[in-house]
Amino acid sequence: CCCRPYLHVMDAADNVIGEVHNPFMCCNYKVTARAPITDMEGKTMLPEIEKDGKNADWYHMEASCCQCGNCATCPCGPCKEFVFDVTDTSGEKVSKMAHVYAGCAKEAFTNADNFYLIFPKGSTWYQRATMLAGVILSDFLYFERDPNKNNNNN
Repeated sequence: CCCRPYLHVMDAADNVIGEVHNPFMCCNYKVTARAPITDMEGKTMLPEIEKDGKNADWYHMEASCCQCGNCATCPCGPCKEFVFDVTDTSGEKVSKMAHVYAGCAKEAFTNADNFYLIFPKGSTWYQRATMLAGVILSDFLYFERDPNKNNNNN
């Protein structure tokens, strides 16, 4: 619980544009999209982000572990989606992200997952890119069930 994962999000010009952090939560799942707070040697931050300030959380994506879609997924009803509420820094719900049932054939024969993310109104392009990285981190942390895919022993 002490060494929590995080991702640095960078643009094509190698600028640090955001960070995704997975804070410790006892029962819920949470990923935070935020301004970069750790300095990476040799990397620069965009002026827009520096103006907004370092150490700033942008959005929190949080889900309760007590949802039907967490234990079993099926094509209908509440078990079709596992929903993360997207909240701003004041705690107000501004959007949502969800892991969605992919269909019988896809679920039976592939390891692919389906997600959707509705971007909050007024979010910047770098906040959106960071939130997409949060979707990828959520997939890896919470929805990859094959233990051989979550290690570096290849």
